[in-house]
Amino acid sequence: MAKNLPVPIEVPAELKSKVNPIKNRILFLSPSVMSGQERECRRDDFESLANSNIGVGGFGKVYKVRHKISQ
Repeated sequence: MAKNLPVPIEVPAELKSKVNPIKNRILFLSPSVMSGQERECRRDDFESLANSNIGVGGFGKVYKVRHKISQ
């Protein structure tokens, strides 16, 4: 039986500038990030609370973290 392989998505020309080249997906930023009031969050903004991932979800590994600024 054939496995269900992901079908490549054809990105419309008007959305090509919104594709995140690292994550290879369409990325919709919040209005505050788009206007320059805030920056997009990064991995460095969080501290890990576990030595390894705590599970696997539909979008990848799941980690227990804490936001450094808001703790």
